[in-house]
Amino acid sequence: MHKPYIRDMHGLGVALVVQATQAGFKVYTTMRNLARRGTLDKVVQAAGVAVEFLELDVQKSDTIQAAVDTILVTDDQIDVLINNADAGFVRAMERASEAEINGALDVKFMDVVCCTKGCMPHTCKCRSGQVIRISSVGELIAQPFNEIYCAAKFAVEGFTESLACISRLPSPVASSSNARYPS
Repeated sequence: MHKPYIRDMHGLGVALVVQATQAGFKVYTTMRNLARRGTLDKVVQAAGVAVEFLELDVQKSDTIQAAVDTILVTDDQIDVLINNADAGFVRAMERASEAEINGALDVKFMDVVCCTKGCMPHTCKCRSGQVIRISSVGELIAQPFNEIYCAAKFAVEGFTESLACISRLPSPVASSSNARYPS
């Protein structure tokens, strides 16, 4: 049974978790604060599915590694990493504090890099696994008064395209929406 690791439990993340679990996949999902999962437990219970919740704060690299280690100890593999975490940020650059800018870049860009990096040693060793990222039109089209958001999303696109460059090597094959290992 494939084991997707879905990082986000809001909106699309909830739908992905429910559908993947109903399709027979074992799903691990992460949240910054597990104490706030009450509504999510109700959705999962109403759907009649079982999901493993792990605590992960994308701004704390030790929680990323702990989540990956927990999955590998329990199931010995990660078949799919879905990078779906995000947080809205609409503010013109001159009105944003440096802390707000750094926070937006952490959640929108560094989380994708760090979570992908956390899974890569395992997937490279096993020569299997996929990395899928969910993003927005903000990675392709600049939006006025939303420079920081778009800059972070452009960075995610650049990171993913850079992973695609290694597709000709015996390592991950990547496109702008996923990375996988050749069979």
